[in-house]
Amino acid sequence: MPGPEAGSCGEHFIRLLGSAVEWIDGLPIGNGRQGVMVCGGASEDVMHLNDARGWSGSAASAHQGPRISGDHARQALDDARGAIAEGRGFDAGSPLQALQHRHSQTFLPLAALTLKYSISGESIQGTVERELDLERAIHTVRTDLGGDEELVRRSWASRPDEAVVIEVESPVPLEIALSIDSTLRVLARESAESSTRLLVQLPSDVPPSHDEVPGSISYDGTPGASSRGAVVVQWRHDGREVVVEGKSHMVGVTRCIVVLSTAIVDDGLPLPGARVAAAVAVERADAVWRRGIDEVRRSHEAANRDLYTRVGLELGGAPPSTPTDQRVSAVAARGLSTDPGLAALLFHYGRYLLISSTREGSPPPNLQGIWNAQLQPPWSSAYTININLQMNFWPAEVTQLSELAVPLFDFVDLLAQTGSEPALRLLGTSGWAAHHNSDRWGYALPVGNGTHDPKWAFWPLGGIWLARHLQDHREFGAVSAASVEDFARERMWGPVRSAAEFALAWLREDGRGLHTSPSTSPENAFIDQDGRVSSVGRSATLDLSLLRDLFQTFDELASLLNVIDDPLVATARRVWPRIPDPSVTEDGLVAEWEDAGPDEDPQHRHQSHLWFLYPGTRPFPVELEAAAGRSLDVRGNDSTGWSVVWRLALRARLRDPLGISPLLRSMIRPAEDQDGPFAGGLYRNLLASHPPFQIDANLGFVAATAEFLLQSHRGEIELLPALPAEFDAAGTVRGLVARPGVVVDVEWRRGELVFARLRSRVGEKVVLVRYREAILRLRVGSRAVVVRGEDFASRLGGP
Repeated sequence: MPGPEAGSCGEHFIRLLGSAVEWIDGLPIGNGRQGVMVCGGASEDVMHLNDARGWSGSAASAHQGPRISGDHARQALDDARGAIAEGRGFDAGSPLQALQHRHSQTFLPLAALTLKYSISGESIQGTVERELDLERAIHTVRTDLGGDEELVRRSWASRPDEAVVIEVESPVPLEIALSIDSTLRVLARESAESSTRLLVQLPSDVPPSHDEVPGSISYDGTPGASSRGAVVVQWRHDGREVVVEGKSHMVGVTRCIVVLSTAIVDDGLPLPGARVAAAVAVERADAVWRRGIDEVRRSHEAANRDLYTRVGLELGGAPPSTPTDQRVSAVAARGLSTDPGLAALLFHYGRYLLISSTREGSPPPNLQGIWNAQLQPPWSSAYTININLQMNFWPAEVTQLSELAVPLFDFVDLLAQTGSEPALRLLGTSGWAAHHNSDRWGYALPVGNGTHDPKWAFWPLGGIWLARHLQDHREFGAVSAASVEDFARERMWGPVRSAAEFALAWLREDGRGLHTSPSTSPENAFIDQDGRVSSVGRSATLDLSLLRDLFQTFDELASLLNVIDDPLVATARRVWPRIPDPSVTEDGLVAEWEDAGPDEDPQHRHQSHLWFLYPGTRPFPVELEAAAGRSLDVRGNDSTGWSVVWRLALRARLRDPLGISPLLRSMIRPAEDQDGPFAGGLYRNLLASHPPFQIDANLGFVAATAEFLLQSHRGEIELLPALPAEFDAAGTVRGLVARPGVVVDVEWRRGELVFARLRSRVGEKVVLVRYREAILRLRVGSRAVVVRGEDFASRLGGP
C-alpha cells in the first residue's frame, strides 16, 4: 500500500490575477531578517522592504520618564489589593494605572524600491499574473505583452546570502527606471555606477497610533538613542545607462538583475553609524555577484526546501491553477468541502511564512511577521505576549521547524534580564516579569501612560507563558537524548527558575487559600456586584493555569538536572499541588476569575481561561472538558482571525469536529466582505485579518490543523482525533511530530485510517519509546494499542 509520501501535493502556489493595487494586495518574501512585500503591476513593481532589526528607540527607551518609585508602586499595589479584598474590583483599576509607563517601541519600514518598465517610452498595459511558489520561495510577476510574449520578473530573499534578488527578463528591449525612497530620516543618498546607497536614521521614539498621547515621531542624534541603517541596491543588465532628469535609467534591456541588501547598527552617531551599516550591506551584495546569481538561486531554493518539505498535507480540491482569491470566494459561497485543498494551501502558507520570518540571529516575528509599510502601524507591529507572539510559534515544534524557535528562546533570555527591574521596582518581587507589550529591546513594563484600562495594560505573567515554549521544545524531542540535559541546563534552567522565583513571590495566601491579586484575564472584563464593568479581580484562571504549569516544569527540570539543595525547588514542589484547578460556574462554564461576576462581553475574542486545554498540556479534571465546550459555545464562531484559530485548536482538543466546521467557515472567507473591529477572514493574498492584517492567525492555523490530525499531549499518540467533515473524503499528511519525538505519517479515506507510519525523529526506524508512564501508546478512534517498534505496522494495516 502506498504511503503518504507517494505523489506530490499541488497546493504550493498562491496565484493572483491583476496588479497589487495596495500593500495588502502584495505577496511576501523573506529570509528571516529581510522581509519584502512585493507589489507587482503591469509596468511597475514596488518592493516594500523591512529589516527585522529595524525598530524605533533603543534599550534606553524603557528608562525614559515618567517612572514611579518603588515605594509609590508598592502603595498602589496595596491599594488595589485592598479594594479587591473588599469586593471593589472596579476601584482597583485606578491604583494600577499609576504603575503604567509609556509604550513599547515600533517595528518600522526601511525603504521602498520601485522599478518602472516601459517600451519605446510608453508604459506597459498588459494583463498581470502574480505567483508565489511556496516550496521554492520565489515570487513571479508576468505581464502579457501580446502574442506569446511576456515580461517576467522573479524575486526571492536568500537566507544563505542574506540578500534580495530580482531578475527581469523581457523578449523586447525595455527602459527601466529604478528608484529607492524611505519614510525614515534620510542621512545620505550615494550613487555610483550601477549602484546606490540609502543611509537612514531610525526614530528614537514612535508612539502607537491608537494611543492619544502628546508627542509624535521623534529623532534624537545622541549615540544609543536609536539605530542607523543602510539599504544598498546594485544592478547589472545587458543594455546601457542614460541620465534622464538627473536620474539614471537603463535602456535597451532584455535582462536585468537587481541585488538588494540591508544592515542595521545600534551604536554610533547618525551618519558614521549609517556608514558602518552601509559597509556591511555592500559586502553582502558584493558577495552575491562573486558567487553568481544561478548559484545564489540554487542555494536559496535548497535552504527553503530543506525546511519546507519536512511536512506535507494533501486534501484534494480545485485545480491549483484557479486564482487563489477566487477559491476563497467560492469556498465562502459553497463550503470548504467543495475545495478542501484550500485549507491545505493555507496550512502550507503558514509554514512558508514562519520559515520566511524567523531565523536564528534575528528577532522573532512580530504582529505582522517582518512585513510592514507604516511608520505607525496597528499596535506598533510590536510583540503582544498575552497570546499573539506565542501563537506565532505554535507550529514550530509539531511541523519539524524547531530550529526556527531559537529567536523566541533568545527573546525569553532578553526578557529575563530586562524584566527583573520592573518585577522588583513595581511589583516588589524577585525574579522577572513581563507585561503584555514588548519590542526588540525587551520592554517589560506595563504600558498606558497612566490612562489605560488595566485589563490589557497590567498582566505581569507574559514571561511565564513564553517560558512554556522551552518545555514544548524539549517535549517534542527537538533536543537529542544526548543533549537534553545540556539544553535544560543552558537554555531552560535560568529563565524558568527566575520566573518561578517571581511566581512564588507573586502568589498570596489567606484563609481562602492560594491566589493572585491583583489579577486580570487579558483584555476581558466582568460585571461586578454593583453593576460596574471591572477588569481587575482575584485569581484569573489563566494565572493559576500558568503558575501550576510553570512549577511542574520547574520540578521536572530540577529532577532531570539532579538539583537537590535548592530551597526554591522545595518551595515550588510544596506549592503547585495546592494551586486550585479551574472552577465551573453555576451555569456550567469555565470561570474566568475567582469570585467574578458575568462577562461584560460573553463573546470576547480572548479564551484565556481555557489555556489549560490548549496550549496547555497538563492533566485536568474531566468535568472541565464539558465546561470548556459550553464556554466555547457561548463565545461563538465569529471573531478576529487569531481568535478563530485559537477556538479551532480548542475544539480539536475537545475532539469536536462538529465544532470545527463553522470555525473553518469563519476563517476561510474574504476579509473585505466583513464588518466590525473583530471580524476576521483572509485578504486576497491569504494573509489573515484581525482586522487589519496580523500574521498570528496564519501561523496558528498550521498548529490548529495539526491538532485535527494528530495529538500527543495526553500521554498517548492519537491519530485523526478531530477530523472535520470537510477533510473526510481523503487525505494524507506526512512529517508531523508527536511527543516525545515521533514523526507520524497518516493516510485516510472516508474519514477512516488506511495507513500510518511512525518513526523516531532521529532516524527512519521506529524505536521503543517511553512517553510519560507507558511504552508508546497509540489511539486510533476508540481503539488504544501499545506499539512496540516492529509490530506497529501490522496493527495499523501498514505494509
